[in-house]
Amino acid sequence: MAIDLSVELVAVRHGITAWNLERRYQGQQDIPLLFPDAEAGLLALREALADERFDAIYSSDLNRCQQTLAWAEVAKPSAPLTLEPRLRELDFGEYEGKVYDELKDLPHYRAWIDSVGELQIPGGESAAQLRERLDAWLHDVATNAQAGDHKRY
Repeated sequence: MAIDLSVELVAVRHGITAWNLERRYQGQQDIPLLFPDAEAGLLALREALADERFDAIYSSDLNRCQQTLAWAEVAKPSAPLTLEPRLRELDFGEYEGKVYDELKDLPHYRAWIDSVGELQIPGGESAAQLRERLDAWLHDVATNAQAGDHKRY
């Protein structure tokens, strides 16, 4: 059933991790932020969101996302926080923790790259599975927004 609703979503990516700098697939691995490298971006995020108010806040349950949210200082008592595993990155399965040079000669990796991420990763998920997971979350957000008269997330 379609819901007639207007909601503004503000998406924020987590701060820098060591695996980001090393260009490793981190996906659903619980990699913490890298300090001091992450600090400048987090301070800029805090400043950008300083005057913003949200009706509710959803965040991945991964540590790097929780650290980013804490630094951004947007979680207020009036805006409930929901930790949401469905907001995790793509599950890179066997590719997590690896870099391109470690994978580039593997036939299943080449096929995944050639499919523009549509093939399922061994031990992980496909882009379609990610979309399905996020679609289910968005449906829940719409339902919650309608029930709580929320307009901004």
